[in-house]
Amino acid sequence: MPQQSAVSSLAGERRPGVWPVVVVGSVAGLLVAGGIAGASGLSISAALGLPDPGALTALGLPIVRVVADIAAALTVGCLLLASVLVPPQANGYLDVAGYRSVRVAAACAGVWAGAALLMVPLTVSEAVGRPLQDVLAPAPLLAAVPLLSTSGAWLLTAVVALLVASGCRAVLSWGWSTVLLVVAIAGLLPVAASGHSAVGGSHDLATDSLMVHVAAAALWVGGLVAVLALAVSPASGRLTTALPRFSTIALWCWALMAVSGVVSLAVRVPLTADSLLAAYGSLAAAKIGALLILGMIGHAHWCTLLVSESDR
Repeated sequence: MPQQSAVSSLAGERRPGVWPVVVVGSVAGLLVAGGIAGASGLSISAALGLPDPGALTALGLPIVRVVADIAAALTVGCLLLASVLVPPQANGYLDVAGYRSVRVAAACAGVWAGAALLMVPLTVSEAVGRPLQDVLAPAPLLAAVPLLSTSGAWLLTAVVALLVASGCRAVLSWGWSTVLLVVAIAGLLPVAASGHSAVGGSHDLATDSLMVHVAAAALWVGGLVAVLALAVSPASGRLTTALPRFSTIALWCWALMAVSGVVSLAVRVPLTADSLLAAYGSLAAAKIGALLILGMIGHAHWCTLLVSESDR
């Protein structure tokens, strides 16, 4: 059968060589998260007069969150490659590049689900101010999760990630890979909708902008990694189709991130000189500057693609 031949042809292919870069980037993210947690002081809760959940929660929560975010973005990016960036076979089944990408997405979704599950007791520990080992017992954990929106959101995220991981192990068709992409993007939203944006002023606008921001970032970053993996794989010939498609998607993601980021900033901080020069405003302004630089880099790449196409 055609789909079986596509699957069997994977046996002799080498694995993408971009994953060492992903590992290095992930380790860097973990070090940054751990460094920030350490620099902020493990007894920050006690300094604010709140119960201290202990060092394990203070360090573990940001590190596990980084793992969950990276795995989620890679899951979305791999499914984007399979469902949008590379064409399927004429019969609707995934080709070699799409099949490999969906299987990588399965592994990433498994890591995402595991990290999301770990975030449940970690967020409970932080919220109630008790050491992690004290909230791992089923009774207190089951009692706390329904009362804490963030913990419940992470539990829902874990369920969605498990569904995506299971689905990626079973699908062979383009249509189902598209469904899994939509489900994976939906899995990003519960946590975004349950954060501090949901409880402040103009919370509807803040929450909506954050969800758009998170989805656009996952598509952009995850899609970029997937395209880089495709470029160093034996199926690199698919780049002639994948690169122009991804460039268009990246442009829209950049625009959505810019607009949603400015909206989110305006909701939290008045757009005045004094506010923008304060610590939070300066950090937000630096992020806007970095986004503008990324936009210029993307524009330069787009121009290069146009020139190469015109030379053909």
